[in-house]
Amino acid sequence: MKRLVVGYLTYINDANGERRLEDFKHSLKSISLLKNDKVEFVSVDNNSLNEVKRVLLENDIFSKHFHYKQNYFDVALFYTTVWYAAQISADYACFLYDDFIAYDDAFEDIIEFMDANPDVSCTRIPAYDFDNKKLFDPEFTPKSINPDSIRHKNNVTNKDLIWQGPFDVNQHRFYKNNWHYTSRPTIWKTSFLNKVLESQGQTSTVLQGFEGWAGQAFEKENLVVGILDKGMVKTTPVVNSARGLEIAPSKETTIRIDLEELRSSYNNFNK
Repeated sequence: MKRLVVGYLTYINDANGERRLEDFKHSLKSISLLKNDKVEFVSVDNNSLNEVKRVLLENDIFSKHFHYKQNYFDVALFYTTVWYAAQISADYACFLYDDFIAYDDAFEDIIEFMDANPDVSCTRIPAYDFDNKKLFDPEFTPKSINPDSIRHKNNVTNKDLIWQGPFDVNQHRFYKNNWHYTSRPTIWKTSFLNKVLESQGQTSTVLQGFEGWAGQAFEKENLVVGILDKGMVKTTPVVNSARGLEIAPSKETTIRIDLEELRSSYNNFNK
């Protein structure tokens, strides 16, 4: 039985393809080296270029292809991945994107770490260095220099981070803390993630709007976050982000996704 489902989101079209296509090719090549008997990869696409969809269909890392005919934004990744993980009874679900490059394979050690720590609901896997926090804190290193910088406080409570660890598992080191929810690459306990997503109702916000909702929802569940020290995926430059190229932050919060419509489209791939 597969322990982990990895959903891989792509969104590359005529408007952003010139800036994003090469990053996608590097990203896909890097994740293709992560094959594992305990891990299943599924492709989630928001109506990308035919060239992109063809490459995805030809790549044998993916067992399933959920190629939607419209852009459901990041919500497509979250719900598709957790629905499929629940469908095949996988314990864990992971979010990956077409603008992240993998440089390590820590999946088995992450599963072992989370199995041994029932309080940890998710584990962050982007690039991070516990001994060099300033390089990953936007107060000292802006995202324009290090796109993996992230605020070192809980965004919901505004509390400082309280660290526990380290916890060594084979060749990898982990920590725990009280970090807020993030939509960046993260491995989740399927049952926990499914429970919280179901509480959203029949419509979903996207991008910053989703993160705003999710931050509050996950904080109510007393989220405990695991951190993979040194990480296993790194972000491509912010200037190539589809989010920054195509949509203003003020518009993000006005967009709503009909989850019944998304679920109907998802079900069509399982007939």
